[in-house]
Amino acid sequence: MCGRFTLTAEPCHIEKRFGAKFITTEWHPTYNAAPSQLLPVILGRNPLGNSTREIVLARWGLPAWHKNMRPLINARIETAAEKRMFRHAYTSNHCLVLADGYYEWKDVGGKRQPYRFALRNREPFAMAGIWEPPDFDDEPPTFAILTTSANELAAEIHDRMPVILPIGAEQRWLTQAGNGVRHMFPFTYPADEMQSYPVTSQVNKASFNEPDAILPLQRAIA
Repeated sequence: MCGRFTLTAEPCHIEKRFGAKFITTEWHPTYNAAPSQLLPVILGRNPLGNSTREIVLARWGLPAWHKNMRPLINARIETAAEKRMFRHAYTSNHCLVLADGYYEWKDVGGKRQPYRFALRNREPFAMAGIWEPPDFDDEPPTFAILTTSANELAAEIHDRMPVILPIGAEQRWLTQAGNGVRHMFPFTYPADEMQSYPVTSQVNKASFNEPDAILPLQRAIA
C-alpha cells in the first residue's frame, strides 16, 4: 500500500519536470504527506476545460461508500476495474499523483521502523492515480493511489508498492482508460532505479512534516 509520501522539490522544479503549471500558490513542499491532505495532482480530464496542463490540489482519499469506512486512499491495479467503489474513476478519471518518495514500515520486535523509497536520481515521479470530482463547486476533487506487487527492493519491507509510472507512460495514463489499460505499462517499477533507507520514527506521526523526515538514519531498528 501507500499511506504516506513526500514531494520536497520546489514548485518551479515540479512545473519543469511535468510540463505543467500550478494553479495555486497555497502549496509548499511536504515531507510527510498523509491521507485527507490537499496534495498536487495532474488530472487527466481538466475540470476547468483549459488546454494548459495544470497542477491542482486534490484531497487524498476517495469518498467512503459506507459511514463506517475511512476514505479510500489506495486501489489495487489488478482489481480496480471490477470494484464498485473504484470502477467509475478507473474507467473515466485518471490522474498523476506527484511525489519524490514514499514511506513504508517494517515491523521489528513490535516497533515500526519507517523507510523512505525514492528514485536513485532523486527526481520527482508520478504515481498512477484515479480521482472523482467534488459534490459541490467549492470543494476539491479527491483521489486514490493505485498499487501493484512490490519489486525486489520494496518487497524487503512490504508486498505492495505504488504504481510509479515511467516518464514515457505518464501521458498515456492520463488519456487512456478501460479494463485493458493496466496491461499497457510495466507497473512494477524497476528495483535497480530505486533506493530505500530508514528514517526517523517521527514520520509515524502525520503531524511531523519537517525536512528531518527524509534524512537517512545511521542505524535502523535491528
